[in-house]
Amino acid sequence: MIWILAALVLAAALSGVFLIHIKQLKQRKKIYSDRIIGPADGILILLLSVIFAIICLYGLGSREAPETVCNIAENPVKLEFTTPIFIEGLWLYPYLNEINGRSDIIIGYTSDGIYAERRISDYNVFTWRYASVGKYVSDITVYTDCGTLTLGEFGVIGTDGLVEIGSDFELFDEQELIPERADYMNSAYFDEIFHARTAYEYINDIPAYEWTHPPLGKAIISLGVRIFGMNPFGWRFMGAVFGCAMIAAVYIFAKNIFRHTAAAFFAALLMKFDFMHFVQSRIGTVDVFLAFFMLMMYLFMYRFARKCVEADGENGFVPWIELFWSAVFFGLAVSVKWSAAYGIIGLLAIGLAAVFGRNYPAPKEAKGRHIAAAAGMFIIIPASIYVLSYIPFISSDGTTGMTAIIGNQIDILTYHGKSVAALDHEFASRWYTWPFSLKPVQYYRVLYSTDIRAGISAFGNPAVWFCGFSAFLISLYTAVRYKEKNSAFLCAAYCSSWLPWMFIARDTFLYHYYPCTAFLALMTANVIAALYRKKRKTAVCVSAAAAVSAILLFCIYRPVLTGTPISSDFADTYLNLFKTWYLI
Repeated sequence: MIWILAALVLAAALSGVFLIHIKQLKQRKKIYSDRIIGPADGILILLLSVIFAIICLYGLGSREAPETVCNIAENPVKLEFTTPIFIEGLWLYPYLNEINGRSDIIIGYTSDGIYAERRISDYNVFTWRYASVGKYVSDITVYTDCGTLTLGEFGVIGTDGLVEIGSDFELFDEQELIPERADYMNSAYFDEIFHARTAYEYINDIPAYEWTHPPLGKAIISLGVRIFGMNPFGWRFMGAVFGCAMIAAVYIFAKNIFRHTAAAFFAALLMKFDFMHFVQSRIGTVDVFLAFFMLMMYLFMYRFARKCVEADGENGFVPWIELFWSAVFFGLAVSVKWSAAYGIIGLLAIGLAAVFGRNYPAPKEAKGRHIAAAAGMFIIIPASIYVLSYIPFISSDGTTGMTAIIGNQIDILTYHGKSVAALDHEFASRWYTWPFSLKPVQYYRVLYSTDIRAGISAFGNPAVWFCGFSAFLISLYTAVRYKEKNSAFLCAAYCSSWLPWMFIARDTFLYHYYPCTAFLALMTANVIAALYRKKRKTAVCVSAAAAVSAILLFCIYRPVLTGTPISSDFADTYLNLFKTWYLI
């Protein structure tokens, strides 16, 4: 019932705003074109997106992973050999474990008549795990002492490689998938073990393991899993799609602001070659969805404010349709992560500035009603979307519907309300260090030899972030000193996405700054556009230098963004820009 009510409220809001918009269009005395994106822009957007898709999808992850599973809590596995054989080790692919309580894999074996056990604790699901043995054994037993523990595959490695078990049992029916080594291509890494797992649980009506954020991000991940299966490519695919969409969104945003193709292309190019954006687009976590929805909610708020100015006092035509879509994307963003709610500060500042501007297309006595209507829109629409996002959610105790929604809000508030006096995590960092990318977050690391390592780290392209922060300072000055509207808008959006993090006491990480990256690119384009109006040659040279630097740095750092094995000496000597950088 709650889902139907929320859907009806959302449909009623859309119908009402659409009817008002149509009525206003018919009554307008002055017509100006809303067409901003032309054929040339469409070609450039397609070109940028396709190139990004190619480099993003290449090596994204394996399309194959174990599909049949066995609950070893109910069906312990025991292998007996006619004569003892030497076992180098065992490969295991854990699928799901208990939401609460212990979930250890226990491996028992008999060697020289003596039975011994080893326990694998705190393992990652959907990740190949290797347990070394190094003994002659006559039998192997795999079991657990917890209530639920499922495995996807089990491989025995002998002196000559994989030992043929000769069984069609669930744990031995996909032996061709046993890897030589576990890496990001065949296993989940970082928070994928939570987000990708929960996406799988949504599909299969299993209580959600990850409940610290609202469901929408994991529900989006589940679309890729439905298409390609529960494998690394499947749970990362939607992130890559949204990464491509974000390049297009930055271009469209810039074209709306600057009305200049070159400026839009420049902003999108910076976004395309940013390290953080590339890494977040290739991992099965929810931050890329958050950043995209936040960017879109600001885009439509900008269009609202600009149309109010361009209306030039034309009574009656208030662009409610732009506010509606801003509210929709705000609701989508909050349904991914609560941190999107900080953005309401910027949206409120921009909206009120437009309403109280002298060109607002309505009489003074109507402004109060319009503010109240807009406030209702930004409460009712996001709330409806938020409720609808819980359709696939089942709480850990099996509850659904309104009971599960309310319970989860209490759990989220309790979890994120924890006060952590010190930053205990190795890669935790404070908000004021983020613009300089002082503490990259290492998502993945593997040793190939004493000198060869591979890793994936999330941090910013220095050419994009340093130029962007410098552009922010310049834009802030021009907004305050000259009341320049575009600069004021971009600074408001950037600051409301960044500065609220100063009040967060618990561990924070550099990837929390990711939604600000698009505004770094837009503010850089804003400064270049202002310079272009005064000194064209200088602006062209500066923009070319920034773009070339971003591309070159991306090529240089690409190995530590994609998990490509490289020499540790090379990384330590040439890639670690600061002493706080540990990229592989």
